[in-house]
Amino acid sequence: MAKLVVAGCSYSDRTKVKLCYGDYLSKMLGYNYIHLARGSSSNDRSWFKLSMQIIHGEITSSDIVILQYTDLFRKLLPSTPPYKNPTSLFPGQIETHNTASGRMYTSDFKMHSHQWQEEDENKILHKAFEDFGICTEYDCAMFVSKHKQFEALCEVNNIKLVVLLNRYTNVRPNDDVPLDISSVLGEQVRNRSIHEDTVILQGNETLPAPHDLGWIDQAGTRNVPKRQRGAQSPYVYDSAHLSKAGHKALADGLHQHLLGHKLLDTQ
Repeated sequence: MAKLVVAGCSYSDRTKVKLCYGDYLSKMLGYNYIHLARGSSSNDRSWFKLSMQIIHGEITSSDIVILQYTDLFRKLLPSTPPYKNPTSLFPGQIETHNTASGRMYTSDFKMHSHQWQEEDENKILHKAFEDFGICTEYDCAMFVSKHKQFEALCEVNNIKLVVLLNRYTNVRPNDDVPLDISSVLGEQVRNRSIHEDTVILQGNETLPAPHDLGWIDQAGTRNVPKRQRGAQSPYVYDSAHLSKAGHKALADGLHQHLLGHKLLDTQ
């Protein structure tokens, strides 16, 4: 049976919802689902996880790969083994990879990620990287290089790649990363790409949108009473992640997109 493979950050993960758009879409397609998305992760991790599965023949030309890009400054860093909490699966914590060279450990860097690292070595590494390792020009140049390499790998292996552009990849006024990712994509990949704003809406605390995760408290609990919302409340509006309705709407939009581009194995 053909597979649907989704890689990305918490936007594509089951963040405070039971099912993500990949779960819904795979059921619509009748495909097996391979979930490679992970909260706090980077484009580096997505490229690595997908590339290894393509190289080992676990992803083939019969399958569909949806690659959701995220912030360019995030990184996949080497890590010590998880001494303090070896069973932790919490996003951003240590991840174990079995490779041909042996067991490998990594952690996901993003701004302030040193605050939730459990191993002292990772706290130091993440804080040093935040202080000294962020360079806009480097991040943009490396993104272009690594995307082109991954795109070439997909082309050689006839992998049906669909790039999902989204709120994490938008170029905003006065942005530190003024890179239009769509301009980097090759012609075929660009034609097959999709932007979330063609199917779902992003809101804010003034104009909430049903597709956003919405109002949450500090523990991440949803459905905060309206009377407790606002600038002076302890609750925040989460527009970075999708609600159940958002995941379903995105799955519907992706389904129509795949049909329109004749990417399904039955077409």
